[in-house]
Amino acid sequence: MANTWINWLNQRDPQQHFSLVPLQLDDLSQDKANNIDFILTNQSQFFISMISLSVGWATLQSPSSATHNVGKVGSAILVITESDFHQITDF
Repeated sequence: MANTWINWLNQRDPQQHFSLVPLQLDDLSQDKANNIDFILTNQSQFFISMISLSVGWATLQSPSSATHNVGKVGSAILVITESDFHQITDF
């Protein structure tokens, strides 16, 4: 799924280059994460890292999600405060 999303991002904005960089949870606080603009992760990893990374939480919900997506888990996108990505349409 992540590769499909990265390919879509690269096609959408040819001026940018998006690449998939696999990281372990411990890598988020090390030098490996210094040049990363955003992180796509599952929600459980996000909750585990919330305390150590001091990050906040926001969700997207569509009108149909109240009945059709109950119990489904999606991904979380983490961005740094200085990022150019502030809302989902920025991707």
